[in-house]
Amino acid sequence: MKHARARAIVGLISISAGLLFAILPWRWIELTWGVDIDASSGLVEFLLAAIPLALGTVVLVGAPHCRAVWRAKAKAWITCRSITY
Repeated sequence: MKHARARAIVGLISISAGLLFAILPWRWIELTWGVDIDASSGLVEFLLAAIPLALGTVVLVGAPHCRAVWRAKAKAWITCRSITY
C-alpha cells in the first residue's frame, strides 16, 4: 500500500509539473532569460510540458499493471518452491 501511494503521489506531481509548464506562454524561456536556445521553435518548452505529462501518465497507469505482474511472479515462485521432488 505504501508503494502504491508513493507512485500515485509521484505521478500526480509529475502531471502537475507538466500542466504548469503547459499553461506558461509559449516563449517563456526567451521572455524570462532573454536566451533563445531552440531558435524560436518552442521545442524546449514543448518537451518541458510533454515529458512530465507522459511520465506521470505512465506511472499512474502502469503502477497497477506492474503490481499485478509482480504478484503473479511471486505466486509462481512460491508454487515452484513448495513442490517436493
